[in-house]
Formats: sequence, structure tokens, C-alpha cells
Amino acid sequence: MSSTPLMAAKSISRRFEKTRRQEWNYLLEWIYRFGPNEYYYRDPDSTQFERFSKSGLREKLQADGCPEYLSELKLGDQERHIMTDQFFGELFSEAKTVAYAGPLAGYDVGFREYNGTKILVTQAIWTCVHDDLEEGDWSGLRGILERMWGPDQIDYVYSWLQRVIRVMRSRIPSPIQFFAFGGPPDSGKTWFQEVVLDWFLGGHECPSQFMDGDTPFNSKLFRVPHLMLSDQDGSPSIQKRRKFGGYIKRITSNKGLECHGKFADAITLDPIRVPTCSFNTSPAERIKILPPLDDDIQDKMIITKVHYGKMPLPTATAEQELAFRQWTQAQLPALAWWLLNGYVPPADIILDSRFGIKGYCHPEIEEHLFEMSPERKVRDFIDDIVFADGRDQGWKGTASDLEKLLNKDDEARAFLRRQSGRFSDILVSLERAAPERFKRKKNNGQRLWVIEPPSASANRD
Repeated sequence: MSSTPLMAAKSISRRFEKTRRQEWNYLLEWIYRFGPNEYYYRDPDSTQFERFSKSGLREKLQADGCPEYLSELKLGDQERHIMTDQFFGELFSEAKTVAYAGPLAGYDVGFREYNGTKILVTQAIWTCVHDDLEEGDWSGLRGILERMWGPDQIDYVYSWLQRVIRVMRSRIPSPIQFFAFGGPPDSGKTWFQEVVLDWFLGGHECPSQFMDGDTPFNSKLFRVPHLMLSDQDGSPSIQKRRKFGGYIKRITSNKGLECHGKFADAITLDPIRVPTCSFNTSPAERIKILPPLDDDIQDKMIITKVHYGKMPLPTATAEQELAFRQWTQAQLPALAWWLLNGYVPPADIILDSRFGIKGYCHPEIEEHLFEMSPERKVRDFIDDIVFADGRDQGWKGTASDLEKLLNKDDEARAFLRRQSGRFSDILVSLERAAPERFKRKKNNGQRLWVIEPPSASANRD
């Protein structure tokens, strides 16, 4: 019985099984499958993985001489074709399957598992903070930063930057506070986010669409550490501001976050996250994009005020802007070295906690947030209803008693119905904002509120 090309190919494959297997095993170190027809391959001399379709990867490997074990065999065209198809068919079927493939903020290139989930980091972010830093001159940069924040806030900036750089160098995800800064136009806010921070962090992504619910897909937010918002990305709606506060709590505190890419199942990953937000302070309504300063979020935020001042170099033209960017970037490695080797944060802002730094809000911004808050509106209702006709005696009762009293007024009742949180939480916020007027007390195991008339604040002033 004469041998067919298929029978001959199988016979040769059996004889050269060991050689074929060695070539497979070598290639399988560099090939991963994600989804039904997406493959990632890394040349041994490359620093990152490239994405291919199955046919595209086969073309790439064949162009590189695969399968090598067939190159020295005397084969007919049909036998060679059959054995090549067999080689690649079995190679692709044995490739390791991963649930995530792409850049992952803060991680080196390679295969790893997170809580049992197999992931492939296809490329790593490498910035100046990962280099061997040396001491140098950054006096021009220092002048801008200390002009922007002044002596009362600059240590919060330096301490936060120090933590960011340490986390980036360690490549170990650790909690980093949400850093927000507001000021007038042309005060350097965009420069700080897009030049200084992006140079340290390798670029940025904007999370506003995901935060607002415009898309359920958020996988792009896992590529780089810098999650950057500016005032045009925010909303003054109290519901969206509270939703924003919930987002800040998750990205600053949770160990893992749900990553949901298109056409892929949601998985949990733990990238390095550095959230920032810039906003204008004029008109004051711009400040209202920030979340309410609730007790459970204050330690997770550093909110500062930026002062206006001219930059040391002109930026009117594209050429001038590029020159200023290069001037800035030339000094950033020296700033990073100083933060790691020469800067010691003041003891009064350091905490032995997961963030390492006290939460902070500039007093003027805190006052604006209160004046535009639902708490301020409730305080006004209390003054108009509970202390009507100039009543100067304090009121005492439970939160439920007070809510029932306010609900007797049509406008107050309509306003309270629109609020999503508990009424008692509003009183807690008022206690923090005006402790001379709002106090909690316990009587026989019952929590009572003691509220002083508006004259109590006037007397304190």
C-alpha cells in the first residue's frame, strides 16, 4: 500500500516529536491567547508584547523561520504544508489563555496572576522616576510650585508627590489620596497635570465618562496610573457629586477594582492609581464639581488652592510652549531625587495610616462647598422654621423629631424629598461646619441633637 502525504507527514512528525516539542515549548513562553482570536507575542529581544490575529501571528512566525525543525528535512510540498498546519494548529491550541491583556498601571511586562485571574501585562510604563536619579538644580521649578501653593500648602504638595514617586518606583499598588487644586485661569493648573504629573506617571486617562455612567467600559483607566479630571469634566449636581465621592472612595481605598473591557468579562485588577482634579475658582460655581466633604471621604482627599502668577518663560506660541515643557522636564529628575533623598515632611501633616498624609481642604474652598451645599439649605430652613419670630432659646430633640418639624413647611418638605442621603447625615455635616450651634448628646441611650439659635454663631464671631 503506497504512502499518502498525510501518512508520511504523521510518520515524520512522530520521528521528530522531541525536536518539534522543544520548538513548541520555546515559543509557548512568548505566546498568549486573549479571547477567541487575539494573540500576543513577544520577540525575545523586545521589551513588550505585540497583538496579532491567529493568521497574522502565523505569518509573523513563518517569516521568522518557524517551524525550524522542518527546514532541514527533505519534504514534498504537500507534506511540508500538512506538517506546518499541524505545527501551528497545536501550537495555538496550547497557548496560555489570559483574562486580561494590555498595559496595567505600575506593573512590569509579563504573565502573572491576581486572585487567581491570569493576566498578561503587554507593556510597562517607564518614566524618569524609575531611572537612577541624581541630585541636580530644580530651582526654576521650585519657584513655580512654591508660588502656586504658598508656604501654607506646599508641604501637602511635596508630601503627596513624594508618596506618588515612592509607589511608582516600588511598583506595588498602595493607597494614594485624590489630589485636587483650584485657582484662576492661567495659574499653572494644566501645566502641573499634563507636564509635571504626566512626566512622572507616563500620561493620563480621563474617567469622567465611566463616572457619569455614559459607558460601563473602563479598561482604558487601567493602562496608566494618572486618572485626570478638570472642571469641564465635572457636574454641579449634588447626586453626581455624591457619586463622584463614591468613586473617589473606591479608587483610593479598595484593594482591587473591577475592570470591564468591551467584549470581555469583568475581572478584578489592582493597578496603581493617582487621581487628580483641577478646577477654576471663578465663578465660585466651578468649585461645586467637588464632592461634599462627608466624614468618610475627608481623609481621602487633599484639596488645595492655587495662586495666580506668571510663568518664567513665555507660552504664547506652540514653539514657546514646547520650550517651556522641555525646560520643565529637564528639572523633574532633580525634583524627584530631592523628594526621595532630601525632603522630610513636617510632623504635623504625617499620619501613621494607609495614606501617610492628613487629608486637607483649603479653608476658602471648604467654606464655598458648605455655602453651596444641601447642608446650608437645611440650616436656613432650621433658622426660618425652628427659630421663627426671633426665638432665642435652643432646640433639643431627635433627628426624626426635627425632620418632622421641617416637613410641616411645603418648601422644606419638597427639598428634603429630593435628597438621597439620610437626614441625620446632614446634621452630622452641620455639626462639623458649625460645632457652636449643632451638638450631639446622649440621654438614657437615646441620641439627641441640641441646636442653638443663629445668634450663637454671631456671638462667636
